[in-house]
Amino acid sequence: MEEGVFVHNVSYGGSTARGSLIVHSAFQWQLHANPYLYDGHLAYVALLRREGYRPKIRSARERMAQCFPLTEELWLAWIQDEEKVATDEEGHVRVVDLYLRATKDYLCP
Repeated sequence: MEEGVFVHNVSYGGSTARGSLIVHSAFQWQLHANPYLYDGHLAYVALLRREGYRPKIRSARERMAQCFPLTEELWLAWIQDEEKVATDEEGHVRVVDLYLRATKDYLCP
């Protein structure tokens, strides 16, 4: 991958494990180098959701939330994803916590 090429502009079909690892590493490097790259965060979360990397999705969203207020759509998607896997008390507490964070984080009209 050439220096200066943004990962979210790279075409990726997800056909090989090696290709997936390269893309994930490139996103992580890019976001580490520039944590305020909003579109990079969006693209990385979208990639992780498509590929079903639930633990990585959570940490990617946490990193994005540290840098930016999340929109209503982003909070709802995160909450819905967490609700799907909330099978115990800890999971339900996590969902309630996300609702509380969402209402504090973003100004609703």
